[in-house]
Amino acid sequence: MFDSRGLPDYPPPRNAWQFPPPPISPRWKWVAILALVVGLAGGSAMVAVAIAVGSSGIPSAIDNARLISVIERECRMMTSTVESMPVGGSPSNQARTITDQNRAVEQMVDKIRAEGPKVIDDDRPAAEWLEDWERLVAARAAFAELIRDGSRPDLDIPEDARGEDIDVRMGEVWLGKSSCDVPEVLVDPFPNESSEV
Repeated sequence: MFDSRGLPDYPPPRNAWQFPPPPISPRWKWVAILALVVGLAGGSAMVAVAIAVGSSGIPSAIDNARLISVIERECRMMTSTVESMPVGGSPSNQARTITDQNRAVEQMVDKIRAEGPKVIDDDRPAAEWLEDWERLVAARAAFAELIRDGSRPDLDIPEDARGEDIDVRMGEVWLGKSSCDVPEVLVDPFPNESSEV
């Protein structure tokens, strides 16, 4: 059996906080501060992106790589076509030009839809984006008819559920750099007149 009679007594109990903390290099304080700042900035950026994506009228972005490739190719062709057709001349010429521009948009939409209904339906924002192009074409067709009849109306751009022109929503389906902006000539056929005061 162990005999404890020859051992010294335990030291008296002490409070750990009565001793000063070990020295900390100033370098580590700056590392901790930098880590805190970077963490806060990163968290704020993630919250901002989540709010921006969540606040759009379309719940997500077009993200099918194959579909985006087709959209970019066809959109470049459509954009170069409509921008090479300024609206001018007599009312009948203006109406004809607007109709020709519409035809270029319709061809773009048809070629994108040719990727197949499954590809489009699996990417809901793509389906809604194509429907917005069709709504824009329909509004422009009605506008062309009024011009042909001798009227000089304003082009009424269809609106989304938030009351904004659909061309705004059409740009929100792209995260980062837009793959297909709505050409200005499609929403403002007479830019020189609209800029006059």
